[in-house]
Amino acid sequence: MLRLLPLLRSSRFPPSARYCRTRNCRYLSSKKLDWMQQAEADAIKATNDRAATSGSANDVMMSKLSHELDGERVSNAIKMEDKLKQIIAKCHSATSRDATGRKIFSALRKKALQTRQDLITQREASGMSKDAANTVEAAFPIPPAA
Repeated sequence: MLRLLPLLRSSRFPPSARYCRTRNCRYLSSKKLDWMQQAEADAIKATNDRAATSGSANDVMMSKLSHELDGERVSNAIKMEDKLKQIIAKCHSATSRDATGRKIFSALRKKALQTRQDLITQREASGMSKDAANTVEAAFPIPPAA
């Protein structure tokens, strides 16, 4: 029910009911306006919907942490791909006929094979592909041993 409290600008105390009919009278209501009620109802509904879909605060935090770790795994896999590309480029440029060139080529090829295996493991751990071994071996061919 609506409670009306008439107030005059010049008085601290509410006037009697007969003064409320004048233009100087303002009414205060304890009832919330319609838009306030609607906004509050929308906020409560949004809070309940969010709690229902995402679970408890612990679940939300673990989901955010899991997402962050997945992002780090993918970032590390991309860094390894760049490193492997550089090693393969060095391996192609190190092909030489003398003994020193063959040792350098052999060491670079060994490092490229190890890096490619690390990349396969990293991609499998991050869930980037189901058949990571074939995908990586096809994308990053390493020159055969001489």
